[in-house]
Amino acid sequence: MGKIKLFFKKGYFSDKIILWMSVAALVINLVNWAILAIFVRDVDFQIILHYNVYFGVDQTGDWKLSFFLPAIGLVLFVANFIVALFKGKKAEQNPWGGVTLEWQVPTPPPLENFETIPTVDKRPYVFNPEVSR
Repeated sequence: MGKIKLFFKKGYFSDKIILWMSVAALVINLVNWAILAIFVRDVDFQIILHYNVYFGVDQTGDWKLSFFLPAIGLVLFVANFIVALFKGKKAEQNPWGGVTLEWQVPTPPPLENFETIPTVDKRPYVFNPEVSR
């Protein structure tokens, strides 16, 4: 339980923009599911699940699929979040060996990124040394 509290207190949701965008996304999804629950009624024939502009109706199915398919995505998202929170190993500082400036900043970045403004005197990657300047 301590990891979850630390995640929400000092981690991802410490930025107010991310917090409010996540709340807005949650509200929008709940409204979407409520609209589906109100307007999609139990019928004994297949309904249109997807309409393609170029080909017209390309997927029909039972009315329950309009709830079932988004629920699968939600379950996969929650399962991935929980597994990553408890079983995922912490990434190292520079896992891909990048040499550009954004990989030189520690995680989480300090307020001004660098104590002094860095000087860049060459290209970060030299793919063809004969052509590079």
